[in-house]
Amino acid sequence: MAPSTGLTFPNATYFVSAAEWQFWMDPNYRTTMPDALHEFARGSRRDLSALKDRVTLVKPGDDIVTGIRVLDTPGHTPGHISLILAGDTGLIITGDAVTNPIVSFENPGWKFGFDMQHDVAIKNRKALLDRAATDRIKLLGFHWTDPGVGYAERRGNAYRFVPAT
Repeated sequence: MAPSTGLTFPNATYFVSAAEWQFWMDPNYRTTMPDALHEFARGSRRDLSALKDRVTLVKPGDDIVTGIRVLDTPGHTPGHISLILAGDTGLIITGDAVTNPIVSFENPGWKFGFDMQHDVAIKNRKALLDRAATDRIKLLGFHWTDPGVGYAERRGNAYRFVPAT
């Protein structure tokens, strides 16, 4: 860690969803969030505050840089985003919008216990998987096992994860 800031990468620019920032940095979080989130909110506020001078707030549709666009995928958290990378086949970095390459694909309508807005998360997960399957866009998941990159193949009302080779 850098001694002056405590940041591992003190010269980096951090891109954070404006809605996510607003949610976690709400000074009234003790009254606006359930008690179960208070400890997590305190940690998030601490960590985000450490980045405040290095943060660029983004919203859906913004380009981080040319070829990397912010995709709105709330539900896991109110301001959750994914990223879509341009290129020959494209790539969607799903973050926590699609948490598991088996369960989330085969049962996209199931609730995930750590999603804050279950119905919104389900709607966005289904839309993301449908888009990936329809347009044959590669997906990269944050919690997925090796190789962590693959395709969504439509199977009736669900999908199958097909690892990229």
